[in-house]
Amino acid sequence: MPLEALVNGLKKYTVLTKREKQILHHANEGLRNKEIAERLCISPGTVKKHFDNIFKKLQAGNKIKALNKIKN
Repeated sequence: MPLEALVNGLKKYTVLTKREKQILHHANEGLRNKEIAERLCISPGTVKKHFDNIFKKLQAGNKIKALNKIKN
């Protein structure tokens, strides 16, 4: 997904925290949880917990569905 579409989509989702938006941004770049964790200086388990929260808030079952919701 183009970065511009992601950024515009993230602005619509005020329910997401700043960290959750950062994690989605990195996921959009194709990074895995471990790589996201390294970039943000957090544990992979914390990244997974953020994704669990993102999925609940966006009513999405996985990363692809969450990113597609943001894009639309």
